[in-house]
Amino acid sequence: MRKLRIHPLRFLTAILLFATALVVSRADCVAAETLLLTDERLAEDMSLDSAVRDGNWTPPRIVSEDETGMPAVDETFSSGIHEEIARRRGERLIDRVTDPTSWLMDLRMRQNWSWPTSTGDGDSQSVQFRPTIPFQAWGTINILRVTVPYDVQSDDGAGIGDVEIFDLLVVQESWGRWGVGPSFRLLTDANDDSLQAGPAAAAVTKNRHWTVGVLSQNFLNDDASQSRIQPILAYKFDDAWSVGIGESEFRYDWGSDRWSQLPLGIELDKIVDVWGQKLQLFVNPQYNFARDESNSGWTLFLGLTLLVPEA
Repeated sequence: MRKLRIHPLRFLTAILLFATALVVSRADCVAAETLLLTDERLAEDMSLDSAVRDGNWTPPRIVSEDETGMPAVDETFSSGIHEEIARRRGERLIDRVTDPTSWLMDLRMRQNWSWPTSTGDGDSQSVQFRPTIPFQAWGTINILRVTVPYDVQSDDGAGIGDVEIFDLLVVQESWGRWGVGPSFRLLTDANDDSLQAGPAAAAVTKNRHWTVGVLSQNFLNDDASQSRIQPILAYKFDDAWSVGIGESEFRYDWGSDRWSQLPLGIELDKIVDVWGQKLQLFVNPQYNFARDESNSGWTLFLGLTLLVPEA
């Protein structure tokens, strides 16, 4: 089965339309707020005094916790989660960028160029879109990541590659953070079983200059199984510059009982401010020591990440 084909222009058009809809909706909210602030008569009509005068306001009823049908709310637990989220938002941005378990919403766009070590194989090129969304559910902090690759140049032609998803439930410890959750992989070129699933786990510790940890994902089904281990190592020079090994994923194929990817590389990161918007710029060359007919020796990763630290 060939890869799912999506025209790049149509894909970018859809993104622009979505962004325009968000801007328009935000503009409507701002306009409504401005009208309320500038129109004194409208503000007076919507005031509490006006509601009491017209008989449209009912004071809230005080309910005791032991009343039937009204369970007590654990306000301490709820406030603790919000305090933890606020504390994580207060971390340095460079610490959050180098830590995959941190509370940071972002959208990463990465260009990949791969060159084979033998002259008989062709080059390959792909673009990767990866949004990361932190959220709180059932009193637990979650980190959701979706990776969507688009193959620009490959043996199977252009089209969307395998989509990967994981959701980590992150726990804070005195030494750092750890998280566990499910991981999924949607195979676009599979004939039968197009879904792989398995556990994901991460553990990260850091100080002012170092970030050290590991991230593991496992994709399993009846046809093929693969484990990925990503060591995390970064040195932060200041609040803007850092250097590390990047996303060097060691991949083990359980079907053939061998390592299918053993990369080694170095990544340089820079956080910049462009018209009030925080961006991460990065470059990461890697060399793969486990080469076969399905991968190459040298790969260059180049891209940027749109950071939303206030979200």
